[in-house]
Amino acid sequence: MPLPTQQAVLSPTGSMQAGKPPVVWVLLGETVGDNAQLLNLARALGWPTCFRRAADSRPGLAWNRLHAFWSSTIPPSRRLLLAPPWPDLVLTCGGRALADVRRLRRLLGNKVCIVNVGRPWGSFRLFDCIITTPQYALPPGLNVLENLFPLNTLPAAEQRHALAREWLAHWQHLPRPWITCVVGGPSSSYPWTTHDVDHLIARAQAMQRMYGGSWLVVTSPRTPADMARRLQQAAGDGFLPAYGQEASSSSIYQASLALSDRFIVTADSASMIAEACQTNRPVHLFQPTHSKRDGWLGCSWLPSALTSTLTSRGLWTPRRNLAAYHRRLLAMGLLTPWPDEPQGTVSAIRVDGVRYQQAFTQGRSIDLERSVTRIRLLMGLPPRPVAGGQLMPAARHEVTHFMDNNRFHEAQHVSSHPERQILPEVLR
Repeated sequence: MPLPTQQAVLSPTGSMQAGKPPVVWVLLGETVGDNAQLLNLARALGWPTCFRRAADSRPGLAWNRLHAFWSSTIPPSRRLLLAPPWPDLVLTCGGRALADVRRLRRLLGNKVCIVNVGRPWGSFRLFDCIITTPQYALPPGLNVLENLFPLNTLPAAEQRHALAREWLAHWQHLPRPWITCVVGGPSSSYPWTTHDVDHLIARAQAMQRMYGGSWLVVTSPRTPADMARRLQQAAGDGFLPAYGQEASSSSIYQASLALSDRFIVTADSASMIAEACQTNRPVHLFQPTHSKRDGWLGCSWLPSALTSTLTSRGLWTPRRNLAAYHRRLLAMGLLTPWPDEPQGTVSAIRVDGVRYQQAFTQGRSIDLERSVTRIRLLMGLPPRPVAGGQLMPAARHEVTHFMDNNRFHEAQHVSSHPERQILPEVLR
């Protein structure tokens, strides 16, 4: 997905209430997945948005963070990036923007609402809302909103159909069904080995023998070149250009999501899992066998109350717990067990999985609806109804949660415009 330039403006997509809409800044991060979530959230909010990106070297990044700790002034190197007109809302992700978040909070105080997507790299007090997912294992808090999936969404139905028509001619010589392997790459949780790559190939070939058809491979920007070459040798014509490595690669990736009949997704990327699950087709999880585990440095031996306190104060960052996240998706029925694995029993949270699948069928994202509703409440705006004046179930649930925690009283200081005050009758 191409990202806007630093000064690009995203125009509102829907009608707002009377009065001036909030101004949004998006502080772009380093990774494609994080930036895609920020872009999707900005589009869903539908407010005027400026995208800003810091291009610090590693030494420059270290100096920038140290400067932000002891000084409330904006250094010359940031004055073009951080300049009025000031935003009402800031969307951020990753650690590179943390110094700028500190400066904006010191400069603007409670006049700005700051929302972090993913794992925060500083004190929770810096943020009005932290939109996270279960694998980060953040301690609960009034400003923590834990979604099931990242805020990655599939393109609109018209765009998906256009991509399918465009690329169908290139793949129609391959027998159906198409079993597509969506491959990530080494990470802190899954370093990958040669054995893991061979095991993935064997799994895909076994799936092909069981269901027939063809198996395809879509790689990612994190896939090492030697790993991609090994997959290409095994898949032959089913190997598709790496996502993010050429101009057409993003559309190839989206076309594979639109056209494939079954998926094998590697366990190292929550975003890729989310996008595959949104197709409502069978998604099998491939987990590399050599995953790193918490040891002495992981502080798994410390009391949970202490690690929660350290995390909320920005003094400790817990390791990702992707394995527990995968087990939850399996229990919800959103991931499909391998044919040689136990199918398991129907759990109580399977109902939640059905809700997600129904929303995917309608082209909706429950987690995006919840996030937009939380931000609108923090900004002093009522939740956005759909056709007929009714709230979506996810939005209604978020309003109830917001009221139960009395957060709507604290949100009143965010906006100085009377038309942005939360309407009690909407919240009842």
